[in-house]
Amino acid sequence: MKKLTLFSIAVIQERDLPAVAFTYDPGNWFSRLIHHRTGGPSHVMWLHKPGRCATQGFTFHEEPIFRHEKSLIEVWTFPTWTERDRERYREEIQRQIERHGLYDFLGVLGHALWIPILNIPFLDYCSEQVYNTFRRLENLPRKHPTPAEFRDMLPFLQGDLYGGYIPHGCKAGSDFFWNHKLQGV
Repeated sequence: MKKLTLFSIAVIQERDLPAVAFTYDPGNWFSRLIHHRTGGPSHVMWLHKPGRCATQGFTFHEEPIFRHEKSLIEVWTFPTWTERDRERYREEIQRQIERHGLYDFLGVLGHALWIPILNIPFLDYCSEQVYNTFRRLENLPRKHPTPAEFRDMLPFLQGDLYGGYIPHGCKAGSDFFWNHKLQGV
């Protein structure tokens, strides 16, 4: 897995997008809580345009990747996808952005209490949002994965670990990254 800069993530070519990005911000208490509970990333989002991500905050929205400059970021691409596959995913992601779906706080609480079925059916937290895009387009079963659980599914969804970013001065090590060591770290 190669070491990335935030700029190198921002300039991933459109022909390689959309991609999935997992994050962990060790300076954010909510991010630390999820990381402590699951042992993996605390957030997952789409990189759907160069320099832009589609992410589930209070609503599902688009924002610049540079808003995640303090987070560790792991990027997964889908090299076997055809241009038609990529277009289908871009269209679905755009539909979800325009819908502005609200955040499923109850679903996060359900995972914290070890009751993953506890959630609001028409709302999504981040990993549900990204997984549900795959579910709709690939006819997958309904699940309520944590970011760490979803990350473990990506090899089976043709995902390929592209690289990782560690912010300057970040004390969190490369143990965040999925079964890989960053080259050059």
